[in-house]
Amino acid sequence: MVLIARLATQLMIDACQEWNECSRMKSNHVKTKIMVFYETQAQRASRQLLHFWLTPRFPLNNPPTPQRLGEPKDFTYLGLKLDPQMTMQPATTRTCQKINWAYQTVSAIAHSLKRDTPASLRGTRTSPLILYRIWQSCVRSRATQNLRYLRNPTQVQQVQSALICSLPRTLHSFTVAQITMLELGISPLILRQAEYLVSLHFRHTVAHMHLISAHLYIQRCQRKASNTHPWHSLANRIETANHSLGLSTSYPGPPTMSMSVALAKPANRGKSYTTYLKPLVTAEWVRQLTSSHPSQPSHATPTGRTQAHFMIHGPSVYNNLYKNPPYLNICSQRNPMSLTRFRSQSQQFIHTHKFTIENAQRVTYDQKLCPYCDQQATGTEIHILFQSPGAKHVANDLIATLSTLPTHSHQPTWNSLTLYQQTSIILADDPTTLPEKIHQTWLHATLHHIPT
Repeated sequence: MVLIARLATQLMIDACQEWNECSRMKSNHVKTKIMVFYETQAQRASRQLLHFWLTPRFPLNNPPTPQRLGEPKDFTYLGLKLDPQMTMQPATTRTCQKINWAYQTVSAIAHSLKRDTPASLRGTRTSPLILYRIWQSCVRSRATQNLRYLRNPTQVQQVQSALICSLPRTLHSFTVAQITMLELGISPLILRQAEYLVSLHFRHTVAHMHLISAHLYIQRCQRKASNTHPWHSLANRIETANHSLGLSTSYPGPPTMSMSVALAKPANRGKSYTTYLKPLVTAEWVRQLTSSHPSQPSHATPTGRTQAHFMIHGPSVYNNLYKNPPYLNICSQRNPMSLTRFRSQSQQFIHTHKFTIENAQRVTYDQKLCPYCDQQATGTEIHILFQSPGAKHVANDLIATLSTLPTHSHQPTWNSLTLYQQTSIILADDPTTLPEKIHQTWLHATLHHIPT
């Protein structure tokens, strides 16, 4: 029950108690609790001696026995943990705990697949794609279950950190969280939350206007200018989500929609609008990536692993948002774990991928020198594959094979490509000028040469 006044709450408790006694049932005062929301300290002090009571009597001719109802610090409603001030911090902590528990299950499954599978099948059953699918079904759903109710970006970031840490350790090792997300097509939770909130606005203003919650939401939006809303209220968070996705022109009225959404059946309008929002969320994701990682000249030297990843795999990142890289779906006969670690900046063969600490300080990216030569050069992927005298022979055969394929497919010659473009092709990316219809053919022709 949700009631506004204290007297009305006590009267409702008495009415329920009387009905239970007439039906020969008893209210359990241990399980029955009362929570007062948004109560200030002054209000709580004023009702310090005023509590809520059950007055059971059995049999009915006996005098009632007052039993005080407890006031918990939090309670769980439909999987969402609520606190009196509705800060949603207990819900955030609970979500992180669920993610950690689900991660332990995934770790046990991954260990079982690795140890209990025959050697002939171990490579395919422990591939990054299989581990990611297990993680996606067991862990990721925990993070997005109550995402729309989180109040501020800090709480979303807490869940995001727990989600990234829950990725199977064999996938990310010591790589940067953002690289792992981009490699596997995992969108930021802050954008997922904005998508959920905008969809909720569509639900209340278009799809399900007959609901009581929709009437309350519309009235609150209409009177927003005359009321003082807390910055984390639902209406303010929905307004922020509309601004972030470029839909502020129609807010707070019904949102703009495509003809496919307008002509959809009433039962399918919600799904159609979610499909309509996907390009808008993608555009915002691309805008954030380009603003935080602007394009660099071909002769520039990366200053960190994230920048190195963008300089090598930038076109592939933007083409495969929300999707796994194509090589994971094609590598069905061999385990591409080494290639995945190479692409996600966690291959220990490359010195800049290592997490190194010397003299109680973390070694910076430019201080990780190549251990295979005496040139005092940074041990990046390009230096190891093309320039280091002690290591470049490893990729000679692969480069000789790949250098002939662009000519056969009517693409720019191998020598006309920059070192970053050549490195991306070596690491199973398609050439940027290759027509999309022959991407699969290109990967099938090159993957058996690439050391997966």
